[in-house]
Amino acid sequence: MNITFLIRSLDVGGAERQLASLARGLQENGHCVAVAVFYSGGGLERDLEGTGVELVNLEKRGRWDLVGFFLRAVKFLKSHKIDVLHSYLPGANIIATLAGRTTPEVPVVWAVAASNMDMSEYDLTAKITYWLEAKLSKSATLIISNSESSLECAVARGFPRDKMIVLPNPHDIDAFKYDIDGRSRVRREWGVDDEEILIGTVARFDVMKDHPNFVRAAGLISSQHKNLRFTCIGKSDLVYLDELKQLAIESGVGDKFIWPGPRADMADVYSALDISTCSSSFGEGLPNAIGEAMSCQTPCVVTDVGDCARIVGDTGVVVLPRSAEALADGWSEMIARMEVEGDSVGLKARERIVNEFSKDRAVYLTDIELEKLTKINHT
Repeated sequence: MNITFLIRSLDVGGAERQLASLARGLQENGHCVAVAVFYSGGGLERDLEGTGVELVNLEKRGRWDLVGFFLRAVKFLKSHKIDVLHSYLPGANIIATLAGRTTPEVPVVWAVAASNMDMSEYDLTAKITYWLEAKLSKSATLIISNSESSLECAVARGFPRDKMIVLPNPHDIDAFKYDIDGRSRVRREWGVDDEEILIGTVARFDVMKDHPNFVRAAGLISSQHKNLRFTCIGKSDLVYLDELKQLAIESGVGDKFIWPGPRADMADVYSALDISTCSSSFGEGLPNAIGEAMSCQTPCVVTDVGDCARIVGDTGVVVLPRSAEALADGWSEMIARMEVEGDSVGLKARERIVNEFSKDRAVYLTDIELEKLTKINHT
């Protein structure tokens, strides 16, 4: 099959990493795969180098480059032999459906991930995009959700249930595995001693990720445990970052926090953490960051949002969202468990990812579904 993925960019993020992993896996399975992006230069583009996957830049020139960009997308679709067009996230899903009407013989597959989004927290453009995606959803040939929670949320928005299936995110268990040298290097770089417990969250600095309650929880637990350090890894605008730094100071833990920004060496970063956290208050489907951390044998504490509880199973601790107290208690519970069970906590976490959420399994299931579409289309 000739499979083309469509996404806004390959900036470092959960959905973007999921797409890159699937693209590589499908290429390895013998398919001809291309990834078309609105904007080039994303950090995950390097993950496709040397894989045979073609990277196509559709050259969107800013938010309001609409007509010209749409015409370039249509031209690309018409000039390439494509068997399946597979888009990711609302903006790309909309463009794939509208541009795909010029090539009706090509199945359009959407990927959706978010659940229970609180759109009151976002601007007008995001609200319109969210609304338009739901209106166009019946035109998609197939819609793949990464979790049961995101499927149910999509159906509640008006998505057609009969066109939806659930396929879990792919996790590259070879790329994401515990590395003791990487752990030592990162902790040395950050000034974290061996006896200190490093608790971190890996997430873009978005309101849904609820970094403020992560910081507040750090202040609460630090009154009980003195050997803790904390880190928030991800991309942020400077204003929001400064607000969180000030909150950390007000919570009495300003000197305990590390703010490294986005990182490319994520397997080493996960290895450096003693506990990884998803503190999201809404919107999660099946978070890649938690699966990646578990694959690196890092125990996880997660809020009960989306399918977070499903991915950690009995290997992690699940707490109520929007509560600094609940998150701090969850960390204390995990610390106590690690003191009793030792390394087995992390080993069980990796075993769960290997058995239930590996890249090979996700690629195999996706391959089957895409093959079905092309067979139907050719009959």
